[in-house]
Amino acid sequence: MFKIKNLRWLIVGLLFVATALSFLDRQVLSISILKIQTDLDVSDVQYGWINTGFLISYALMFTLGGWLIDRFGTRIGLAVSVGLWSISNAMHGAVQNVWHLGTARFFLGIGEGGCFPGAAKGVTEWFPQKQRALAMGIAIG
Repeated sequence: MFKIKNLRWLIVGLLFVATALSFLDRQVLSISILKIQTDLDVSDVQYGWINTGFLISYALMFTLGGWLIDRFGTRIGLAVSVGLWSISNAMHGAVQNVWHLGTARFFLGIGEGGCFPGAAKGVTEWFPQKQRALAMGIAIG
């Protein structure tokens, strides 16, 4: 069987990429909202509700996502999480109104909510206790 030297460090690098993308996805709307507000006629109050919907789904999935990852495993849990947030990102490109944008952001929160529990579990599965703090620091950026 082919064995990759230092595979666990490759895994932590991939976890870093996932968490970095998660951070980036959360920040993009705050940068692009001025243009989106004029294109979709989104008020400041609606923008606040869109952010609230994202934060609620993210907070719920942070806990529920951790439970799902414990139940189904890190590999499947993170794959589903990244898959959901990838589909949600694609949905952002098709939004036509404020409700579409709110729905896309809500599903983005669901997908991203499993990222950090998955990264934490991945680190504990791949690293000995003496290296976990360093690996976790890398994995969550």
